[in-house]
Amino acid sequence: MKYLLSLLLIFTFTKVALAQMTNRDVIYIKENVDVTIKYDFNNTTTGEFWNNGNVYAYGNWNNDGVVDFSIVNINNGLTSFIGESPQVITGINFNYLYDVYFDNPSGTLAFNLEGDISVANTCDFNLGIIDNKLSNGMFVFEHNADHINVSNDSHVNGEVIKTGDNAFNYPIGNGNYYRSASMSNPLLDNETFIGEYFFEDTNIDYPINNIDNNLMLIDAAEYWVIEQPEGSSLVSITLTWNDETTPVEILENGVETVHVARWDETLQLWVDQGGIQDVANQSVSALVENYGVFTLAKVKGALDLAIDFPPFLTPNDDGYNDTWNVNPSNNFEIININIFDRYGKLLQSMASNSAGWNGTYNGKRLPSNDYWFVANYRDLRDNTVKQFKSHFALKH
Repeated sequence: MKYLLSLLLIFTFTKVALAQMTNRDVIYIKENVDVTIKYDFNNTTTGEFWNNGNVYAYGNWNNDGVVDFSIVNINNGLTSFIGESPQVITGINFNYLYDVYFDNPSGTLAFNLEGDISVANTCDFNLGIIDNKLSNGMFVFEHNADHINVSNDSHVNGEVIKTGDNAFNYPIGNGNYYRSASMSNPLLDNETFIGEYFFEDTNIDYPINNIDNNLMLIDAAEYWVIEQPEGSSLVSITLTWNDETTPVEILENGVETVHVARWDETLQLWVDQGGIQDVANQSVSALVENYGVFTLAKVKGALDLAIDFPPFLTPNDDGYNDTWNVNPSNNFEIININIFDRYGKLLQSMASNSAGWNGTYNGKRLPSNDYWFVANYRDLRDNTVKQFKSHFALKH
C-alpha cells in the first residue's frame, strides 16, 4: 500500500511504521521518535522531510524535494539505511542528514548512490559499500563531520567531498579494499577537497617510468586523486600501504624509503613530495606542493640519508637548540631551505650560510607545533641537485 501523505507532524507517537511512502507535503519527525519505512521512500518536489528523530529506511530512497534536519535541535537526527538486498539512493536534491548509518550485507553494490548525501555529524559505515564511481552521486562531509567503522566491507567506492578547515581521513576504497588517504587541517573553513582511490594500473594514464631524480620506483597498482576545487592551502597528505594492494617491491627491504609521489601534469613526471613513515599505521605523510594524482614511491634512500637535522627547536635562550638548521655533512652542499607551517605557508627562507631559524615569523614567536621544511641541496657524491622534505617540532 502506498501512502500519499499531506501535512503530517509526528510528535506524539514514539514509534511509527510505514509501508511504501510518497511524501508531497511536510513531515516533521520529532526528537526521540522512531520512524520505520519498510519499503521505498519517495520525497516529491513539493515534499519536505525533516528528521530530528530516528528514521530507518529498508528500501530505496528518492529525494526530489527537501530532506533536512532542524538546526534548533542540532544534536539529533539519525537516518539509517538498512537492507538485505541492494538499495538505491536517488533524487535531484541533496539529502542533508545529521547522523547516518549504513547496514547492508550486499557487498560491493550494497548502496548505489545516484543522488547526493551531505553528512553534518557522524557517518557509521557499519556494513555495506556505497558506490558512486559510475553514478556520480555526491557524498559530502561538512565541516567537522567524521565517520566510524570504515573497513574493506564498508566504505565509499568513488569520490568523497570534504569541506571546512578540519583534518580529515577519507573513507574511500575500490571494490572490497578500503584504502584511506588523509589530510591535515587546511587554513580556512571555506575550503573544499575531493578524494578518491583507484586500484588499477597506474601506468595506463601516468607512466611510471617518468620519474624525477629522487625517485627509484612508482607504485604501479594503485593511486589516489586529491583535488582542491576551492581554497589555496597546502596541506600534509598521508597515504597508506597494504599488503593486498601495494606491490611488494615498494615495501621490501624496509619502508624507510617509501615516499609520497605526485604526478605533475605540466612536466608529465612523477615528482617526490617527501615522506615521514609511520610503520605502526602503515602510512607515509608529506607536505605537498600541489594537488592531483598521488601514489606511493620508493626513493633513492641511500642518498637522502645524507641529510641530518635536529628533531626539535627550543628557542628559550638557554644556549641549546635556540635555532634550527640542518646539520653539516661532507656529502652535500645546502643550496637553500624553506620552512612552512602545517597549512603550507612559507615562514622562512634560508641561504646556505644562514645562522638558522629562531621560530618566529615577522618578529612574532610561533606556537609549539610541527613545522615542515624543504632543503634543496647538491649531492657531492654524484654532483646532482636534489630535494629533501621532512618536519621537526617547535617546543616552548
